[in-house]
Parts: sequence; C-alpha cells; structure tokens
Amino acid sequence: MRTTLGHGFQPSTLGGISKTTIVTLYPLIFWVLVLKLIGIGGILPSSILADPALNAALTTYFYIGLAHLAIGILILVWQTLAFLRPVQLLRTSIPRMVSNVRDYASIDADSALRIQVKDLLISSLTRGQLKSLALYSRLKQSIPLQLILFATFPGRIIVTIELARFLSPLAMSWISLGPRDISSSFILVGLLSVLSAINFNHLLTIEKSSHYQKVRPRYYMSRRILSEFTIFARVPTIFEAIAKYRFGVIEVESPNENTLSDIIKRVLSAQVGSPLIFFYKFEELYPLSELKHVAKLAPVARDFLMEAHPVAFVAIFNGECILFAEVDMLDVRRMDVWSRSPALTRKIVAKSEKLLMEN
Repeated sequence: MRTTLGHGFQPSTLGGISKTTIVTLYPLIFWVLVLKLIGIGGILPSSILADPALNAALTTYFYIGLAHLAIGILILVWQTLAFLRPVQLLRTSIPRMVSNVRDYASIDADSALRIQVKDLLISSLTRGQLKSLALYSRLKQSIPLQLILFATFPGRIIVTIELARFLSPLAMSWISLGPRDISSSFILVGLLSVLSAINFNHLLTIEKSSHYQKVRPRYYMSRRILSEFTIFARVPTIFEAIAKYRFGVIEVESPNENTLSDIIKRVLSAQVGSPLIFFYKFEELYPLSELKHVAKLAPVARDFLMEAHPVAFVAIFNGECILFAEVDMLDVRRMDVWSRSPALTRKIVAKSEKLLMEN
C-alpha cells in the first residue's frame, strides 16, 4: 500500500508528462518566478535585505529547514525499507520454504507453502503497515507536534527559496526580459497565474477524491496548501519513485482482482511456464487478531485499511519468487508490482493499462 499519506500525484493528461512535471516542480517554479519579479520590480529595498536582525533570522530558519529535511529523509528511508521489505524477504525465504515442503504430497505441499508465504506477508507487510498507520493517526492527536510542524514552515520555505535562487539563472536564461520592464512583469505574473492554477486545480482534485482523511492530522489542509510552496511536499513522492525504480517496482492503475489474476496467469505462462500463483484476500492478509491490536491504538487506522482493502498476489516458479503484486483501493484501484524481470513487469503493466483503456 502506498506509504506517502496524501502527497502522491500520478501522471494525468495535459498531456500527461507536462502536467506532472509542472506539479512536481511547482514550488521551485513559483519561487524562481517570484525572485525574477522582485528583481525586475525592485520590490524589496536593499536596506531591508541588509538588516543584520533579518539576516540572522533567515539564517536560523534556514538551518531549521535543513534539520526538518534531514529528519524527513530519515523517516522516508525507514518507510521505503518497510515498503520494500516484503519483496526482499519473499526473494530470500521462498527457496527455503519450497525445500521444506518438498517431501509433501503435491496438494499438501502447495497448501503448506501458501500458508507459510501468508505468514511471511503478515509479519513483514501487514504489521509494518499497521504500525505506520497507527503511529501516523495517533500523531494527529498531538497539538504540540502540529504547532512545531507549523513553526518549521518558514525554514522550509527559505530552503526552497535558496534552492530556487541557485537555479534561477539557469531557469530564466531562456527568457529574454529587460530589467524593470513593466511588460516583462506582466508576462511573469501571467505565467505564474497559469502554472498556479494548474497546480492547485490538481491538488484540489486529488484531495477531493482521497480516502486518507481519516488518518490525517488536524489542520491538514492548511499545512498542505502551505507545503505547496516548499520542496518538502515533493520529497516523499520523488524518493519513493526512485526507490521503486531502483528495485524494479511499478505502480499502475489496476483492473479488478479476477481480471488481474487472469492477466498475471497468461503473461507468466507465456513467458516462464506454469507458475504457482497465490492470491491473498484482505481477510487473510489482515486477520482480526492483527486488526484488533491496531484498533486499540488507533481505530481510524483499522477503518482506513478496511476501506483501502489491500490484497496481494505471489507467483512462484522453480522454487523462486518471480512476482509480488499488492493491490489497494484508494482514489482508484492501483497495484504495486514487482517481478524478477523488468520486461516481465512491463508486460503485465501494459496488459493492465490496455484492458482499462478498452473498458
């Protein structure tokens, strides 16, 4: 299940990649254009910028922003490792499991192997997700923590501005604008307005259709809007995308479980032979004993999981795990899929996308 609670954004058509690029880079684009406007219009007098007290405050907040970024990256590393842990464990543990059931009768061996894989998924995938969701949903009850996070916003914005200042000469080199040119200011304001409209329209569309409200902290939307002016809102999604790419995991919109099961069977049979494919329902991955435990810590986390209703597929061939896919239902039905071959993963993704387009 996706680990960035509410900060994700998928490609959509403007055409597709261009809109996603605008949304991804919006905080930097915004501040690059604002810095250019300030330079053209002479909005801030040099005497203000030279004030020692202001410089000291800006420096202090800059380091607060850097500290927040460093802590955020450490949390992301932990979340990403937790997300990828089931894939790594399946790859390393299934050969041993297959060896353990080798002396069973065929049907008994398959049943025993299925139970062992299910137990592995519960210990690695289920419990990791339940702990993360319980922690996240309980944090929303902490008003002091929310106030601290609000207090770090100036630092986060200053870090973003400094990065935009560094990139500004390169980003604006392709636009020929004269100094203190009124027409140039109108061009920049118009461009900024259009890009802001695209970004915030996308944000509102995502938030209206999101299922994450139940586990979000208090005052989430005010923080979310402020975060649109910092790069910190983009780091989780970018980091997770890089990690998935590194480990060969692809996230894609998915058809229903029966159709997806048929796609996986046909693609794997055509590419590798006749694999053993296990499908795990939500009730198997998240048994009542696990849900009861998290319900005591955070009932809304349990309710959220029941809405998301994640399920999983595991495919085994020649004693090795060759595919793992997790499907959940948040804004739309989506799956994260990994296979031993990037080409195999792409075939499953392509078949799923084609079928969705046809329907």
